[in-house]
Amino acid sequence: MFRPAQWTMSLLFLFGAGTPASADAITDWNEKASALVMKHRMLPPQAERIIACMHVAMFDAVNSLDRRYQAYGVSISAPKNASKEPSGG
Repeated sequence: MFRPAQWTMSLLFLFGAGTPASADAITDWNEKASALVMKHRMLPPQAERIIACMHVAMFDAVNSLDRRYQAYGVSISAPKNASKEPSGG
């Protein structure tokens, strides 16, 4: 059995060992989709469908840069100067 001090040290280690999450284009779009769902007070089936469709679109957009996988929805051609990283704004 763990004593309270051992539990405390174990929890501090586990929480301190993690690295902070970094924001990227995917998390930005997830936040925008969540805000849209909350704004319109959508029920779970509608909200889940919207977020799933957005994820498929994001996959196809990023995959158009590398072409490592078969497109799920539509195969598009990305411009040569396209980037996975969001641009300044």
